[in-house]
Amino acid sequence: MASRLADFEAEELNFNLVMGTKVKELQGIVQEVEPNKQTLIEEYDREMKSNEQKLGSIQKLVLEYSNAFESKIKDFNLLESGSAMWGGALGEGEHRGWLQVF
Repeated sequence: MASRLADFEAEELNFNLVMGTKVKELQGIVQEVEPNKQTLIEEYDREMKSNEQKLGSIQKLVLEYSNAFESKIKDFNLLESGSAMWGGALGEGEHRGWLQVF
C-alpha cells in the first residue's frame, strides 16, 4: 500500500512538473505573440484600406470607360443617322444602327 501511494505521489509530482514546464512554454509563446498581434492588426487594417482604395479606383475607371463608350455609341448613331439622311434610305435588310444586332 505504501509503495502504491509513493508511486502515485511520484506520478503526481512528475505530472505537476511537466504541466509547470508546459505552462511556462505557453506563457513564453504568448509573450512573443502578444506584441506581434497589434502589429498584425495594424498591417491588416492598412492592407484593407489600400484594397478599398484600389477597388474605388477600379470602380471609377469602369464608370469613366462606360460613360465614354456610351458617348461614342451616341456619336456613332448620330453620325450614322446623318449619313442615312444624306445617302438616302437604307435598303431592305440593312441595319441603321450597328448595335441593333445585339
